[in-house]
Amino acid sequence: MKKLYSIVFILFCWFSYGQILVVTPVNPTTDDTVTIIYDATKGNGALANFNGPVFAHTGLITTASTSPNNWFFVQGNWGTYDTARLMTPLGNNLYSIKYHIRSFYNVPQNVQVLRLAFVFRNVNGTIVGRDANNQDIFYDINLLSPQSISSFTLNSNILTVLCDTGAIQVTRVKDNVIKIRYSSTNQFPPFNSIVTAGDTPKPALALQTPNGLLYGGGNVSVLIQSHPVRFTYIFNSDTLCRDLRGTWQQFTRKGLSIQLDSNERLYGTGSRAFKTNRRGEELDVYNTAVYGYGPGARTMNITMPFVVSSKGYGIVVDNFAPAKLDLGKTDPSEMRFSFEDGELTYYFIAGQSYDDVLKGFTSVSGLQPLPPRWSLGYIQSRYGYQSETEARQVVNALRNQGFPLDALILDLYWFGSPATMGNFTWDYTKFPNPVKMISDFNDIGVKTVLITEPYFTQQSTKFPILAQNGWLAKNAQGQPFVIGGFWAGSAGLIDLTNDSALNYMWSLYPPRINEGVGGWWCDLGEPENHPEGMIHQKGTARQIHNSYSMLWAKRLYEGYRQQYPSQRLFNLIRSGFAGMQRYSTFPWSGDVQRSWGGLKIQIPNMLGMSMSGIGYMHSDLGGFTGGGQDPELYTRWFQLGAFSPIMRAHGEGVPPEPYNYPPFYRNICLEYARLRYRFLPYNYHLAFLNSTKGTPLALPTDYFEPGNSFLADRDEQFLWGKDILVAPVLDANTSTKTVFFPSGRWVDFHTNIVYNGNSQAIVSAQISRLPFFVRSGSLIAMAPDNIRTTAFYKFDTLYIRNYHDEFVNSDSASIYTDDGQHPDALITGNYAFLHFKSQRVGQDYHITCSTTGNGYTGMPSNRLYRFEIVRYMHAPTTVLWNNTVLLPFTSLNQLINAGTGYFYDNSQKVLYAQVPYSNTTSALKIQHGNISISDFSLSEIASNPYPNPSDGKFSMDIYEYDENTKLEIFDLLGRILISEKVVNLLSDRNTITVSLRIDNLASKSQMFIIKIIHRNSTVTRKLLVH
Repeated sequence: MKKLYSIVFILFCWFSYGQILVVTPVNPTTDDTVTIIYDATKGNGALANFNGPVFAHTGLITTASTSPNNWFFVQGNWGTYDTARLMTPLGNNLYSIKYHIRSFYNVPQNVQVLRLAFVFRNVNGTIVGRDANNQDIFYDINLLSPQSISSFTLNSNILTVLCDTGAIQVTRVKDNVIKIRYSSTNQFPPFNSIVTAGDTPKPALALQTPNGLLYGGGNVSVLIQSHPVRFTYIFNSDTLCRDLRGTWQQFTRKGLSIQLDSNERLYGTGSRAFKTNRRGEELDVYNTAVYGYGPGARTMNITMPFVVSSKGYGIVVDNFAPAKLDLGKTDPSEMRFSFEDGELTYYFIAGQSYDDVLKGFTSVSGLQPLPPRWSLGYIQSRYGYQSETEARQVVNALRNQGFPLDALILDLYWFGSPATMGNFTWDYTKFPNPVKMISDFNDIGVKTVLITEPYFTQQSTKFPILAQNGWLAKNAQGQPFVIGGFWAGSAGLIDLTNDSALNYMWSLYPPRINEGVGGWWCDLGEPENHPEGMIHQKGTARQIHNSYSMLWAKRLYEGYRQQYPSQRLFNLIRSGFAGMQRYSTFPWSGDVQRSWGGLKIQIPNMLGMSMSGIGYMHSDLGGFTGGGQDPELYTRWFQLGAFSPIMRAHGEGVPPEPYNYPPFYRNICLEYARLRYRFLPYNYHLAFLNSTKGTPLALPTDYFEPGNSFLADRDEQFLWGKDILVAPVLDANTSTKTVFFPSGRWVDFHTNIVYNGNSQAIVSAQISRLPFFVRSGSLIAMAPDNIRTTAFYKFDTLYIRNYHDEFVNSDSASIYTDDGQHPDALITGNYAFLHFKSQRVGQDYHITCSTTGNGYTGMPSNRLYRFEIVRYMHAPTTVLWNNTVLLPFTSLNQLINAGTGYFYDNSQKVLYAQVPYSNTTSALKIQHGNISISDFSLSEIASNPYPNPSDGKFSMDIYEYDENTKLEIFDLLGRILISEKVVNLLSDRNTITVSLRIDNLASKSQMFIIKIIHRNSTVTRKLLVH
């Protein structure tokens, strides 16, 4: 503890970098005298090394300001020698001015000042110093912040610190999470959190030091400086971050600020249509529907006050009030959370990895329940299917053309039309027998999902009920607030802060669930149209806005748990907040424009939500609105969908079903829809990891290597779990893709070409090809390629694809299995794991299989495993399964027809073995007699050239290569005739074709030397040319 204290005490040395302004005192009020020091080299640097006089042009941002440009009490006479605003030069490009704020600006007593606003200029105003984005410079004032500690107590592991202004309560709630509450009244009453699932204090100690208090336990702690009161956050004896200006209150606003390192990257904050790294941005926390959005949309349907740092910590504030997150925009060295109202309670989460931080976040905010397994299949939607006949036609068309399908979504026409929004009952004129339709769909493994909204038009049958019971949000006169001009017609918004209204909302769902409806689409819940004058039972529209969709999601989830405890909930929801994942929500990215720009920002949007602890963000495949039918765009978006958490096509104006595209593009989409199902075992295990550890399905490329700057902020690719790297094509008319590879080696799924880690390569990406790569050495459990729906696939047949790597001696993988339906499988233990481990054993190669867990109802007692060992460079002498010799076959079809045995494909260098598996520990043993792998691997890199002799044109089969493997051809005098990378010569997956011209050669020699240079080895072949 003494060592820790000394380390932290040294780190309290106060410093700043990158600041345009230094203000003394740090937290001034309107009645203070301040000294402002301006560093002309910072910001836009316009006045750096300027020799003339510098003047301040300044004003105030008050509670009446409508924008950052709306200054009040402006001081300065532009373009003149303004003596009152002349700054004193201090040397080294520093300038100062000192004044009493109220007197200088002539501020009346009743005005609440939030910020000082500045620009700095030369005499005539032709040179103007602004911030780095060429915007005005601001500094917050009237921040009431604790300056000294009066006393402290430690009761039940909770540290309460009384200060000169307010009190702070500190609680260690998880192994790596500390909770901090600030109160200006010294009181800490219980409050209902929408962010967290509740927490319990864990054992902790408090130690008084000469400079403050040290509190913590396990590997996380905080050092609280006594004057001024500032926090330093420590993990494993290392300082991760510290307060810059502490916790503070500014009139009704509350907030905190954190000092940033110069190279720190910041992620999270919810759904945003721009770069994943939010550093340098100021962002609003106010859920907003943006119709037809494209690149650059900053405030969208799901915003949240949760930030994850590349330094290994996260901060989430438990407050749903409208807020601003200043992530180094105003001051590059400061991250600031600022809330309009409510509690200031936040959680500091520490970790050695992004995985640790997100696990800490979900440990306090709740884990995503396991999804219904059908939700990982293909889902078809449209705005909208207008009749039962049309719905049946779509399902039949998809199935008849070979598309797998697990759900059909019915938009608002199921209850009539937009004008009857809120009916919650079938329009029987359009859907005459919905129960029979749902049952028929269920019989073929297709679920029915219905849209619902919280708006009730005046024409709906439910509006009078809501109005009579006071369950609609109200106007100032206490009457139902009717939103005129709402796109569906004049409507009211149900007041979900009213428990009776919330219970009534839930009561509308069971009649449809009892008819067999498989899931729900909860739309417009931001709320989309939320007028400022609307009043709810628990606050104004603005005050409760960010909590609205969470209340809806929570009630739906609780309703299922109470009345349908054996069903997993699928809630396709457009809005939410931090913690929404615990209510079984599956958000999508809103009404995106149908454009290449709309496609391009889906990856950073998805990853931004992943780094916000939300694992199932996805998009409307093909784009929702605007633009015409673009087969190339649709196909590329559909390919991205194959590796999105939810694969769902949707749109309006242009048919969103893949069969409505020309056969060439339709067939590509069919291939990737089927590919989605082949990866179902792998994907379901990713869902398990998300539901037990909080690990998202889609991950930034540097997720497992946060210190690797080469991989940071690669927003056009992502990891799909730890073993797959996906690099979708995001631009029109593109046939290549630049890919940045993580550490290790990566195998192209399509070509089996190997790429080294920490390198980049331009790979082929024709319209038919989605570039994605598998970690070399890994084992991937896959399903057969003929699955039509997840409903009837029981994990009874698995293809175990092993990407063999001579540099990897051992690897392992597991997949989680259960019945795919029961929400309590993890709690009751009704599940199983299927394990696979590869290992080099001398000259042989083994794959061991085992099963653990209690199992579950319907679990297969016997399975069929087909091993596919890719890049296996030499035929085995013997293959055994459980020490029984397998029969060899000469083709894959023969093996499939026989059921058990093995086949070695020498041309593709793939070993297939097919065996029965009965859930017991079993081993596949691949033997090579007395030949060691090292004896033959070099010679088997390439075949002899053929034909040989030749007329100069020849081919060679290349069995072992990567992006750096090179072919060189020499004549007998040693002159090099050709030097080219093998990948540039490939005519198919493993064959190169070369044309050697000899008519112009000085040497008439007809013998040539061919060298294949692969890593540190060289294979030499001879070619005779007639």
